[in-house]
Amino acid sequence: MADNNHRVDQGTIIPTFFIGVGGVGSRIVDRIAARAASLPNWAAQLRPLTAFISIDTNDLDQDSLKSIPKGNRINIVAFDKQKVVEHLRRSNDPQTEQWLPATYSPREGVKPGAGQIRIESRLGFFFHSPQLRQRLKDLVNQALTPDVTWRKQDKFNFYTRLI
Repeated sequence: MADNNHRVDQGTIIPTFFIGVGGVGSRIVDRIAARAASLPNWAAQLRPLTAFISIDTNDLDQDSLKSIPKGNRINIVAFDKQKVVEHLRRSNDPQTEQWLPATYSPREGVKPGAGQIRIESRLGFFFHSPQLRQRLKDLVNQALTPDVTWRKQDKFNFYTRLI
């Protein structure tokens, strides 16, 4: 009987990224990563073409993840929100004005998470977007290296779980 979980043909595996946003989304992706690592062709064929990423505002939640690599656990909250908000308001950026209400006043200090304050999550995402973009770009480039012969050309799958 053939093993349907083990691919042998080169150029047949589509690079796939799983991105968990928030605590629940990250835990779901962590479970998917754990299951993927148990597949018979994980190390030889799937690992170079698969990435698991967590984006969250809480380091404690990210530290509890077991299967998402530490370099792919991106914290988007640890910064001086008051200074960033002041800078954004002075810049008069029309894009920022769409999501940053004039009445918003950030909490003082660095908190372990966004505290269920949606605007703080948006602010963290906006502030850390260059870091996020660079990490995703690096992961895509790793999957596109010429020595990954199992990769199916011209396709990528991205799955995101938000919560």
